[in-house]
Amino acid sequence: MQEIRLRWGINISIMDEIEIIYIEDDVLEAELFSMGMEPRGFRVMHLSDADDHTLTLLNTPQYQSARAIFVDLWIGVVNGIDVVRMLRQRGDIRPMFLLTAGQRPDRATLESLDLMYLQKPVDFKLLSGLIHSLPVLQ
Repeated sequence: MQEIRLRWGINISIMDEIEIIYIEDDVLEAELFSMGMEPRGFRVMHLSDADDHTLTLLNTPQYQSARAIFVDLWIGVVNGIDVVRMLRQRGDIRPMFLLTAGQRPDRATLESLDLMYLQKPVDFKLLSGLIHSLPVLQ
């Protein structure tokens, strides 16, 4: 949060925008997610596929500032759980969420990947609070 002093001597607080990544092949789903999160102070960086190039991008400075990563269960023919597994193997420790209308994966898989499961449709108010409660990684 930033404090800004107005010329009348009044201090106001402005929340810094929080960046999050959403890996989702359905453009409409990604737009709906952005529309639900952006008014709550989040900038959604949408990636529409999960190929090796995309996963490499997530380690570039442009994407390293994201507080959390959201992944759909199916990104084309790629399983979102496999994407999370690859990111974890590459050393990514950011909070990750499996966001899907599909069936909940087994508990052991979620725990082994430190992956949180969220069912669509999303309650954006609750999700916003959850993200704000996450620790900021350095």
